[in-house]
Amino acid sequence: MKSSRVDSPYTAKDPSHGFFLWSGLTWMQKEERFCDVTLKIGKDRKLRAHRAVLALSSKYFEALFGANWVEGKSNEVELLDFDEDAITSLVRFVYSGTVDITTDNVQYILEVANYLGIEFVQKECIRFLEENLNKNNCLNALQIADTFAFEYLREEAKLVAVRYFTEICMTQDFIHLPHHLLTELLREESICVVVDNLIPRADKRESVVLQAVFRYVQYDLGKRADLLPKLLALVRLPTLSKEHLQEVSKHSLIIGCRCEAIVEKAMKVKSDETGDGSTDSKWAKRRDFAKCVVTWGRTFVGTQQIPSKKKFITGRYFLEDSIDGVNDEGVYITGITVWRNSPTEEPRSICGLEVFYSNNSRWLYGVKLGQKQNEIFLKENEKIVKVEVQSGTLINSLAFYTNKDSYGGLKSYRGFCPDYQGSCQGSHATVRSQSPPGICGFLAGVAGETCEFQGQPCITRLQFAWKTFVCNDVAITPRFEYFEPGKCEIVNRPLRPCQKQ
Repeated sequence: MKSSRVDSPYTAKDPSHGFFLWSGLTWMQKEERFCDVTLKIGKDRKLRAHRAVLALSSKYFEALFGANWVEGKSNEVELLDFDEDAITSLVRFVYSGTVDITTDNVQYILEVANYLGIEFVQKECIRFLEENLNKNNCLNALQIADTFAFEYLREEAKLVAVRYFTEICMTQDFIHLPHHLLTELLREESICVVVDNLIPRADKRESVVLQAVFRYVQYDLGKRADLLPKLLALVRLPTLSKEHLQEVSKHSLIIGCRCEAIVEKAMKVKSDETGDGSTDSKWAKRRDFAKCVVTWGRTFVGTQQIPSKKKFITGRYFLEDSIDGVNDEGVYITGITVWRNSPTEEPRSICGLEVFYSNNSRWLYGVKLGQKQNEIFLKENEKIVKVEVQSGTLINSLAFYTNKDSYGGLKSYRGFCPDYQGSCQGSHATVRSQSPPGICGFLAGVAGETCEFQGQPCITRLQFAWKTFVCNDVAITPRFEYFEPGKCEIVNRPLRPCQKQ
């Protein structure tokens, strides 16, 4: 009697089948085995491939090889308007699943991937551009994003471009930028101008924007002369000084392109600002690219360093009213003089510190006794951007660094009472430094108190106020570093975010 039971089928699976299949197809394409279509990618350059593989990976080839296209029936397909190496890389990709993307080929790879409809490679090219955005390639990325309508990349590239506007406006990419993209950049509120590693006054900032527009138009005056009125309308001309506006009115481009009326209007708006929210009122408003804030650093008191507190410190309240004023530069330090106790007397420390400000005021901490150790008076657009304090029981030494240096680094003013290798009052003397948070900050004020130690006048509770520009509404504390006695390495303390306003 035959059994009625039906045996379940056994399904055999080869785990290496997929790899074998695709590696085999790759080998066949390389050796031109069983290929049924030729891709003409250059005058003398052709690639052999398999229709099924191309159609499986590319929407373009899937449509081309369908029943509705006569060209798809041909044994040869022309792709002559693209980079030959990029097409070769994409053909290899459809077989191997890998493609090498670099800064040199990403644009060409993206163009071919977009045309052929290979979505994976498109996305990877965009990811590569986003992750590698910098001031050197942001304008090129902006044009790519504009061409292929990649909105996120477009916005990210614009953010980088306006952040480094001072540098990118001097490049060849800038003067070759399509005018509609330049118009977008000029509309941005967040255009950031940096000169000598500092943020200049509002009129100086907008002057850089104006000069960039002049260079752009002058590069191809025959074709761009008609663009100047439209571009000037996006430059905040009323924020320039009256003297500068007078100079602008005499500029050859202003006269040659008949833009005198725009400059005259800027002068009128500047002298008669209504502040009523009108177009002219907005035109007269400086760009609000970042929040200008004053941050007080920690207080230096001998071997102790305690967090800032709302206690009375000589001059601090005056400074807060002055350096945190309505204009973006406000009152700032123009000079510092340091006195030290006589080198033959103890303690060997700083006994006096006189600080000079741009509003012609001066503040003295301690006394002008002993020996004048050193003095600095800052030049135009020179600011202090870093301070080092050596302290044991007392404040023994100070060093100041400014943004001005012929070699592009920081210029230092050292030797304010004794050398770091010299004797210090206290066996646990350390060297601590502070620098501003945010971008392009500088030392705006100093506060402190006078005390006596072993019958000699000294300085205590020394504190520094930093003026800085903070983007994205996030403030951080001043950068704080210190050297342990006998060690050379810098110990970095973490930066602590402040509450958003």
